[in-house]
This record gives sequence, structure tokens and C-alpha cells, in this order.
Amino acid sequence: FSLGELAALAFAGYYTPEEGFDLVRKRASFMADAAAKIPGAMLAVLRMENEAVETLCRGRTLYPVNYNCPGQLVVSGAPEDIQYLQEKIKEAKGRSVPLPVSGGFHSPLMEEAAARMEVELKQVIFRDPLIPVYANDTGQVYGDNAADHLSNQINHPVRWEDSIRNMIRRGIDCFVETGPGKTLSGFVTRIAPEVRVISVDSPEDLEKWKEEQGYVER
Repeated sequence: FSLGELAALAFAGYYTPEEGFDLVRKRASFMADAAAKIPGAMLAVLRMENEAVETLCRGRTLYPVNYNCPGQLVVSGAPEDIQYLQEKIKEAKGRSVPLPVSGGFHSPLMEEAAARMEVELKQVIFRDPLIPVYANDTGQVYGDNAADHLSNQINHPVRWEDSIRNMIRRGIDCFVETGPGKTLSGFVTRIAPEVRVISVDSPEDLEKWKEEQGYVER
């Protein structure tokens, strides 16, 4: 999701693919610089209620950052506090999985990166979109403040579950995941078992799906 939001905006016509690639490159550089200055880590917490995890994070350098689906919440924070959280999760009979990342992303540890991205985004001319896009930082459809959302998502939580639930309220009942893996498909199924979820992770899968949908090239 996180990085994919930039691709989604290019697809929707907010900016060109070339402009999107440039933003991706700069975003990655800013986040890497911030991670080098302020060490951080991330931990996926499973089989616990969000509220319980949020309570354990209070008073420490720990930030719930990826609200993926019921029973899965990712936390960013200082390495020593992430270790503390692992111990508390074990005591609470939950499960935790350290993520192989280089920093505490989507948290206040990334404030410098977000500030640098904000400066870059002021130079981008955003066009009127062809289709709506949901913002990770709010779970709501983008308004006329695309630059704010793109800088905020660097140091604010990713509200994936809220995004999916809001799409469903809008009448969306079929979700197609493109790209390698089926992680997001699994999240959507956990959030809303009643909707249709399709994973397309190869050219062959794409052609098969297009054939099933009666898609005609123009």
C-alpha cells in the first residue's frame, strides 16, 4: 500500500508516470537518510486487539503505524522499545514478527523525511484525477490536498483497514491485487470476507483475468 499510493496517483492521472518515478526515488532517499540518523525497527503484532497493542505502546518510543486487518497491527519504534514490546506481546499470549526493514517508517521517526518530501511536492503540478484514490493517512478519498497526503503518509499511520471499509461503504465489492504476492488480498479477505478478492501476480494471470471479465483491447 504505502509506496503503491504513488503508483495509484499516477494511474489516476494526478501526475505522469515519469513524475511518479521521480517522487518515488526522492521519497526513498529521504526515508533512508532519516533512518540512518534515527535508528528504528518495525514489529508486526498478531492475534491481539488494536486497543491492547496501543496501550502497550504508550509512554515509550512506540507507534502503531500499519492498521492492516483485524488481528494484525504493525508498530514502529526505537529498537530497544520494540524489543520491550516483543516481550509484552509474548506475555499477553499474542504473536509478533520483526520486519526486515531499515527504519521506523510511518512514524514520527520519519519527520525529517516528511518535511523534505513536503518541499519537493510543492513543485509538483497535480492534475484533475480520472478516478478517485483513497489516501493511506486518512482512509478517505483524496481531495484537493494531494501534496499533504503524500508527505503525511511518511510519518503517519497507514490506515489500510479504514480505506477498505470506506470503499465497501461506497459500493465497491470486488478488489483486484496486482503485483507479486497475495498479502493485500489476504488483508481484504480478513476485513470483509463477503467481497470478491482477486490476485493477479503474473502476465498470465492478468490475461486470464481479462478474458474472464470480457475485457477487449482498444
